[in-house]
Amino acid sequence: MYISVSKKAGNSNTIQQVKITAEDNALPNQTVNYVGKIKGAIVCDAYTEEANNLTQNTDILTAPNFGASYYFWYVAPDDFDRGLLGVNSDKYSGRRTVKLKVETTYAGITNPEISFYEIDIVRPPIMFVHGLGGDEHT
Repeated sequence: MYISVSKKAGNSNTIQQVKITAEDNALPNQTVNYVGKIKGAIVCDAYTEEANNLTQNTDILTAPNFGASYYFWYVAPDDFDRGLLGVNSDKYSGRRTVKLKVETTYAGITNPEISFYEIDIVRPPIMFVHGLGGDEHT
């Protein structure tokens, strides 16, 4: 999915950089298998698979990449179940939450503005096909 970051209304400062990190506080190791992948978008006006083979859960853009906005790709985790050995196990859950930490640094301001957003990810659907090419005897 696309994530777009731009200046808040009424803010006259210029954005110098935007950093986005996908994280999950329940995990000791923030790997892309469990929190997802983040990448600054190269193509911003069409769907591409440019972020599918990433190995990073954070990225930084230092210039807007589409108009005056900073666009990132977020790709859901490969492993839905975090495998926490019974603690917050996702084995039977249909959904879980991943947090995005967005750090926006403005010109003339030392500390970045930090915002957190939650993304509700859902378990991929499973489809069973029965009787394809058969009849009641198969």
